[in-house]
Amino acid sequence: MVTMACFYFILIFYKDLQKIYMKSDIDANGVLTRKEKEELVLDLYFNQNKTYSEIAKIAKISPRDIKPIIAKAINEKERMQHKSIAVQAYELFYKGKTPLEVAIILNIGESPATAYYWQYLKLVQLEDITNIYQELGSGIWDFVKL
Repeated sequence: MVTMACFYFILIFYKDLQKIYMKSDIDANGVLTRKEKEELVLDLYFNQNKTYSEIAKIAKISPRDIKPIIAKAINEKERMQHKSIAVQAYELFYKGKTPLEVAIILNIGESPATAYYWQYLKLVQLEDITNIYQELGSGIWDFVKL
């Protein structure tokens, strides 16, 4: 179990490096990015039951910009309900969710979540790193020390 956690750490570190070099989500002025604002709006609306005017004040956006964000989220949720569990898992991994988060969101166990994660890694052509992990097995700590 420890080796699997170590592997996930390495993979997450690798993904973070990719994000840093490919594009930055943080505005130079420290202002929330569009994605962060959308996540804030959705949290305020669905989890905290705030009104449009309250959301507009907190997120510092126009009330007219809130409805499209919420409508998009509702459409996405409806679209997800018509997909297979595997496709839903792949999309969640693509969005940066961990196997634990995917297991919780999709209400599946550890074994299917891990299987979907390995399949996802192959699909995004991170097959090399999965093969390295499988070859190293419990010797992953020596690899990490490198």
